[in-house]
Amino acid sequence: MRARHVVERETRRTFIFSDLSGDVDFRSTDGEAALEVTRFTNPILRRDQAVATNRDHVLELGTAYDWHVTFEGHPKYNELPTRLYPALHALETHRLASWDPSSMYWWAQGVPTLRAAIEQMSTEGVLHARSVASTARPSRLFVYPSGSYSYGGPDAALRVLEDEIALEADHVAKLASAGTSETHLWIWTDFATIGDFRRALDDEETALPSRRAHLEPEVTHLWIMDEPARRGWQWSRESGWLWVSE
Repeated sequence: MRARHVVERETRRTFIFSDLSGDVDFRSTDGEAALEVTRFTNPILRRDQAVATNRDHVLELGTAYDWHVTFEGHPKYNELPTRLYPALHALETHRLASWDPSSMYWWAQGVPTLRAAIEQMSTEGVLHARSVASTARPSRLFVYPSGSYSYGGPDAALRVLEDEIALEADHVAKLASAGTSETHLWIWTDFATIGDFRRALDDEETALPSRRAHLEPEVTHLWIMDEPARRGWQWSRESGWLWVSE
C-alpha cells in the first residue's frame, strides 16, 4: 500500500487492488495505468535477519540519533553498541549525518577528534553509516550485514538494476498483458539488497543516472525506493530520472 500511495501522489491517479487470478497488483480507476510491486533483495538474508530482528538487527544505542550501519559480513553482536557508541557520538558531535570511508576517510584522518572514531569503525568493518532522527529513546542501532561490494556511481548501479529487472519476467509479463497505456513497475530495496545498487539511494547521494533506462517496452514507468531510507528514483520516458521520497 505504501508504494501505491506514492504513485497516486505523483501521478494524481487513484489505484485499486486488482491482483486476482494473476492480474497486476493495482489498476487505476480511470483504466489508464497498471502498477506491479516487487522487491530487489536477497531473500535468504532477509529471512534470516527477520528471524533475528528482535535480538540482533535493532539494538539499543543511546546516541542522539538512530544509526543505520552496514557492515562487511556479519559483525560481532556482543557489546556492539558499546563499541560503536564513541565513534557514532563523535560523528554527531561534528554534525556529520553519515559516514562513508571511501569519500570521507582522507580528510577525517586529519581531524584529531575523529581519528579514534574512524579507527574503531574500520576495526568493526563499517562500510557505511547514516543517522536518522527518531523519537525512540534510547536511540537504536540498526545492523545491516553485507557482502563486499564496490559502488561505481549511479550509472553502474543502473546496470545492476537492469540486470535484476531482466530476471523479473513474471512481473513484466503481467504489465504487458494489462492493456493500459501506462505500466508502472515499483521495486523496493532493503538491508538485504546488494550494496552495488543500494548505495545509490543513500541520503547523501544527489546524482542520478546520466542515461535512460534500458527496459522492456512493456514498462513505461519505473520506481525504485529504499525502504529504510524512504527515498529513491523515478523514471519515465517523458520525464527521465527524478528523485522521489515517501
